Amino acid sequence: MILRGLRLRLAIPLCGLLLAVTAAAMDLPHYDVDSLVYMSTDIVIAKISEDSQHNLSATVTETLYGSLSPNDRVDRLTPFLSFFRPMQDGMHVVLFLDRRPHHYQFPNENAAKSPFAIPPSGVYLIDDYGHVHEYYQESNPGPYVARGYSFFLQKAEPTREADLLLPTLENVTTRIATAIQEVSSVRPLLDKVPTRQDVPALMHLLDFTSQDTKDCDLRSARAIREQAFEQIRAFDDSDLLLRAESISGDALPANFALDFIASPHKQLNKQDVDERIAFLLQSLSNTKLDSAFRETAVRILLRLADAHSGPQIGPSRPLPFDDNPWLAKRGAQIQAISKEIFDDESQTPRLRRLCLQFLSIADPATLADVKSVYHQTASLEVRFAIEKALLEQSDALYESLAPPGGPVASLTSQAHRCGCQRMLDNKLAFMTEWAQRKDFHQQSMFTPAHQFLMNLATGQLLKPENLHFIGGWSSTDDGQSEFELTDLSHVPAGNYVLAMQYVRDGKSLGAGYGLEVTVRETKTGKEMMVRR
Repeated sequence: MILRGLRLRLAIPLCGLLLAVTAAAMDLPHYDVDSLVYMSTDIVIAKISEDSQHNLSATVTETLYGSLSPNDRVDRLTPFLSFFRPMQDGMHVVLFLDRRPHHYQFPNENAAKSPFAIPPSGVYLIDDYGHVHEYYQESNPGPYVARGYSFFLQKAEPTREADLLLPTLENVTTRIATAIQEVSSVRPLLDKVPTRQDVPALMHLLDFTSQDTKDCDLRSARAIREQAFEQIRAFDDSDLLLRAESISGDALPANFALDFIASPHKQLNKQDVDERIAFLLQSLSNTKLDSAFRETAVRILLRLADAHSGPQIGPSRPLPFDDNPWLAKRGAQIQAISKEIFDDESQTPRLRRLCLQFLSIADPATLADVKSVYHQTASLEVRFAIEKALLEQSDALYESLAPPGGPVASLTSQAHRCGCQRMLDNKLAFMTEWAQRKDFHQQSMFTPAHQFLMNLATGQLLKPENLHFIGGWSSTDDGQSEFELTDLSHVPAGNYVLAMQYVRDGKSLGAGYGLEVTVRETKTGKEMMVRR
């Protein structure tokens, strides 16, 4: 995001900066069941009532947690339930309720008059067949919509067959009961004023990088992770905070950069913030530190660098530093450290590609150095990062590298998962990052990219079947996707390179950087492994 008019005194307007950086149209998060249990004081099955003034209330039919009893009536729920579709008289729902007092800003200050709050996404719809629909935001901006329903552009309801595929109420209440037991084990830790003796337990709840498979449901629960992170923030300790953010992996809090420089207990002045920035630079420069710590330090700096006080066209970029409220006076130092790391082949590829974002490709000497690294490095990850950086400048600059991907630069690698993720799904996961020439966009609409397995012995291309996409994103010119290969029965045993290719009329227009894998026969069927 772009921060405008940021001629600020940091002791006063940090709250305003937080709002400017994180503002979204109307982001309605979906919370997992462990998070909802943690955020609730009462969980009930209830029947919805709607009066002639369209005010919504609920009558308890069964208590799952807390002190409410059957036939108790919960009034003034309209400020919360009005965000859910469908929501009407006579519906049966599971309600996650919070009786603790809350303060609400305009225009929702009337919500404070309700005896109970409903946490975000804290409603499950029970259909006529006894199956349960969770609510998700269908479009942003837009309300929560029950799974299987649609209210965007045109209304649609699920069929009976679709309803019967959803979890039964019995299964859902059993899962809620399990979550209640799990959460009860950590609630005292999360709800008290933390001490130094609590740090290992809090760090365990934040750890999303290790192979530890203990307490996976709790460690994957968003609200629990958020509260554990707040407990760590309470120490106001730069080293602890960097450790916490490093082990959070891809599950970093949305405001992790601002969380690092904004203390929850005091208003920071410029000197305080500069000390935090200096700590990040020292961490980045310290080759004795774990690489994950150093990578997190540069990620925080990159996120802070995206803030600019002047007008800017297009997406936020780290450079230039001139109008950055935090990094302007340290711009030269940041670039010097980044260049030293980027040029050093002994540094991790991840750290080098992050530091590349702080180098100005527009400077002829820097561009020459980047090209020199490109032709000398053995790291495919660094080569791809350079190709993408030059593509952001111009197609011609990218083509000056004579890249192997032709019109599309891409990198396919193993998607590294923590122990909890592998416990949920044991399959080997892959990630492909890509960026294409701007002049290729029109052609790529008719020649979409695909993953191909190239046999290392014969050179034959094989298009894998039944790719299961786990997640990702895409824009006009670049994107990223995570996927699994769910069916290897049609793949002959052998050694392959898995890579993105654009193939037209049986001819490859260019192959991205791939990952070498082996497919072998086992007693239980075909198995794929990454070649080491």
